[in-house]
Amino acid sequence: MIAAAHPAGTAPFAKGRDEFHDPEGRTLSRETAALYDELLQDRMDSGRVCASLDGIVRMRAVQEFSPGQATGFLFLLKEAIAEELAGEMEQGRLFRQWLEFEARVDRVVSLAFDVYSQCREQVCQLRVKEISTDRDLAFRLLELVEGAGRKRVEAAE
Repeated sequence: MIAAAHPAGTAPFAKGRDEFHDPEGRTLSRETAALYDELLQDRMDSGRVCASLDGIVRMRAVQEFSPGQATGFLFLLKEAIAEELAGEMEQGRLFRQWLEFEARVDRVVSLAFDVYSQCREQVCQLRVKEISTDRDLAFRLLELVEGAGRKRVEAAE
């Protein structure tokens, strides 16, 4: 479901390929499994959750996904589990557990938005630094060109 919802389609997720050929697919697979394990715990380890989210959301923030695209995989995780447990939920056996699970997913979504915002802020800071560095280099080159031009004029006089 997550691969199908990827803006580029399923192309980035080549099954069975190693981390160098499919880093996004491998990271997504590894980190969603870790998130799933945490979501099943009564008390989630927010450090582990944030680390897993960072692995997924950072790639998506750098690829300039929208916040919804970067974090929407969590809603798909909720949807997949609901589909898997549909029979038990219809009989009312898992209703309380489902509500607790949904609440945990909602907390993780909130953390994912925070991680996304932090990553986008870092990207913006890097861009500002790069532009500043380029500007400084351009001014130094301009000064060199102007200095060389003055020397030619002085030499010609």
